[in-house]
Amino acid sequence: MAFISLVALLFIEQLLPLNQQRWVRAPLYRVADFVELHTNAGERWHAVAAWMVVVVGAVAIVTGVHMGLRTFSPLLGGVWTLIVLYLTLGFREVGHNFYEIQTALRMDDLARAVRCLGQWRADLASGATADEVDGMARIAAKEALLLAHRRVFGVLACFLLLPGLTGPVLYRLAEMMADAWGRKAMPGQIFYSEFSRRAFAMIDALPARMTAAAFAVVGDFENAMYCWRTQAATRSDPVYGAGAGIILAAGAGALGLRLDAQADEQDDGRETAVPGRLGVGLGIDADSLRRVTGLLWRALLLWLLLLLLYGLTV
Repeated sequence: MAFISLVALLFIEQLLPLNQQRWVRAPLYRVADFVELHTNAGERWHAVAAWMVVVVGAVAIVTGVHMGLRTFSPLLGGVWTLIVLYLTLGFREVGHNFYEIQTALRMDDLARAVRCLGQWRADLASGATADEVDGMARIAAKEALLLAHRRVFGVLACFLLLPGLTGPVLYRLAEMMADAWGRKAMPGQIFYSEFSRRAFAMIDALPARMTAAAFAVVGDFENAMYCWRTQAATRSDPVYGAGAGIILAAGAGALGLRLDAQADEQDDGRETAVPGRLGVGLGIDADSLRRVTGLLWRALLLWLLLLLLYGLTV
């Protein structure tokens, strides 16, 4: 059932693409700001309680509705599963926008590429070097690997690890709460920022490693494992924690490309790879972005195969 739902969802996404920013993230961010504003009294436990209300409360509601609908009608339960996955997964959003960035960079349309980067995150557009195609290619490749994990592969991992719809909803809500609260820097908001980041890091610990393993299986396995082992620790994200470093290091190694800013000289293998850098081989450019697309599609097919095998064994 899970495999059929995901295949159907891929087709539905192509026909009816969902604006995740408008219909999912923006409303949740408003809820997160509202809850933080009305619960923040300067104590650590207020942050814990607020996170539990938003995340655990939503998981309980979605799971309860699913169980009720499935008891009444298995068909309605399947429709509810499809709706929830439609809201939590965003493969087309990542893939379509990444294709637009590739096209813009190959045509040297830097302004268009910056606009597409801004659709992922506004700070990406402001931090992009609009006069350097390779610099923007590095930013796009790294963000594509991370977003593919957070919006697709991490969700699928939790779908396998936890029963029913608990996993996808828990993962995406925790990820969005880390994004909404984790960037807050005011002294009175520090508990909300710290707890949301730590909660997501704990939830993402196993999914991040499962995604990295998938990249290694469908890419250059030896280099992926080497980069994971030697470079992941240097790429920890201040909001998303160590999982980001694991994804980037394994993804760069699986691609056989360098995704750091010092990728001017060729690095032909593990013997000359320098810990602290990201990946091995030549630096990425606009043309080699297609290798990132191929890696993501192969990883998706691997996940679908795993879900199919899981469905046949349970």
